[in-house]
Amino acid sequence: MLVCCWRLVEKRESTMDVEEVLERINGWGRYQKVVYLLACLTPIFAATITVGYSWTGYISDHRCLVEECEDPSNATYDAPFLRWSTPADADHTWSRCQRYRPTSVRGCTNTSFFTNQSESCSRWVYDKSVMESTVVSEFDLVCDSAKLQPLVSSLFFVGTALGSVISGFVADRYGRMIALMCSIVGTGLFGGLGALASSYGTFTAMRFLSSICQYGLFGVAFVWCTEFTSIEVRAFCGIIINIFFAIGEALSGVFPIFVKDWTSLQLIYSVPVLIFVSYWLFVVTLVYYGIGMVSTEFGGDVYVNFILTMLIEIPSYLFCAFTINPLGRKLVIGGAFALTGLGTILCAVVPDDADLEWLITTLALLGKFGAASAFSTMYLYTAELYPDALRAKGVGFASTSGRLGAIIAPFIADLGQGDTTLPLCIFGVTGLVSAGLTMLLPETSGQDLPVTIAEAIEFGKGQSLLPIPCLVARRQRKREHIRGFDGPQIQLPDTEGDANDQGHSKTV
Repeated sequence: MLVCCWRLVEKRESTMDVEEVLERINGWGRYQKVVYLLACLTPIFAATITVGYSWTGYISDHRCLVEECEDPSNATYDAPFLRWSTPADADHTWSRCQRYRPTSVRGCTNTSFFTNQSESCSRWVYDKSVMESTVVSEFDLVCDSAKLQPLVSSLFFVGTALGSVISGFVADRYGRMIALMCSIVGTGLFGGLGALASSYGTFTAMRFLSSICQYGLFGVAFVWCTEFTSIEVRAFCGIIINIFFAIGEALSGVFPIFVKDWTSLQLIYSVPVLIFVSYWLFVVTLVYYGIGMVSTEFGGDVYVNFILTMLIEIPSYLFCAFTINPLGRKLVIGGAFALTGLGTILCAVVPDDADLEWLITTLALLGKFGAASAFSTMYLYTAELYPDALRAKGVGFASTSGRLGAIIAPFIADLGQGDTTLPLCIFGVTGLVSAGLTMLLPETSGQDLPVTIAEAIEFGKGQSLLPIPCLVARRQRKREHIRGFDGPQIQLPDTEGDANDQGHSKTV
């Protein structure tokens, strides 16, 4: 039965309304639930690949290698000779890029170095307390080469933007399953090759290619889930799928607790997605990423902070799932953007004091809560605004616009150079601006998805600025109760801006 429904969605060969078909076959039966669960699993790997670079590309403390005093093969970050061979740094234990010039005295004593003259170095020793090896330490992306660090993250989101367009086209032209399988194979293949890269350029290229493919793991699965579920559960399912993305984000912070090598982590983040090729037997997308990128710079335990900023998404998705229909898309999304803006700005202005680390982390989590809420509901919102024939393309192109923010997010996060005040203020202001702009959009709660372009153009005309579906429905019931149903039939204009009837007159 689902195959027949799917062919109606894909080929438009029947004039029967898709919603009617779903109603007849039970649009939330056991089969739909199983397929929905399977579709929800691929976003886990879309998340690990997206945020995993926070660990594979972790920037460890580092200092210059002192060849006169140590062997590169067993050098450690802390050593007694550093007191006379390496300048102290105000922000770090030892200078990251300078060492004292050697004198003519051979050996490694306090007379072997000019402590008033320093020089740059070309080899480094890294602190291995957090990660034993990373992309940064592997390819020495420090000091003069530090400007290359944000490049891989920005190119990743360029690839994600391209992938959102490509996967949308493939999904609409050749089918959702073909698009999903291409995403799975490409993500696993290029992600695995990235772990074998022998140069930073090769690694960046492989991550770029995997980013093109990984978008489909979430975007195609999301569109798919909204199309084979009935209207009663579509909003709920469209938001709950984001919980699996949050689980993947959190897992990307759990693995580094046990695996300290970047190549192994890269393989863990990407290759297992290939197991979903077996789905052929079962079944025919600035702020959001920005906060995650600076989470390891908050005070306190870096692991705990990172994992918390990912896990906070789960309650945000649950909140949205149970409020998106009664409160409406505009109130939930606008409120989420406002919470993001206020949380991150307040986090930025709190003094950097060890006694206030808990407050900074709490405010940052509130900001991430809002960002995750807006992220999950915007996918649903976008899908509801486009007609059937353009829905996958529409979600893809909308995601491309969103990736522009993700592309510049690594550079914004890098503006602080260890101080998160400026990046968080930028993220916060954009969140508040977005909250205001959301009020210009139509409310879609309770509406049938538009089928034709003409329906999409007329969608939401005549609505009030902020119609709240539960209040509109209550006023409507009260009005009907007062006037009764036995009186004369009269035309009443819908001054309440009810989202369900698009501002048309009602017969009472």
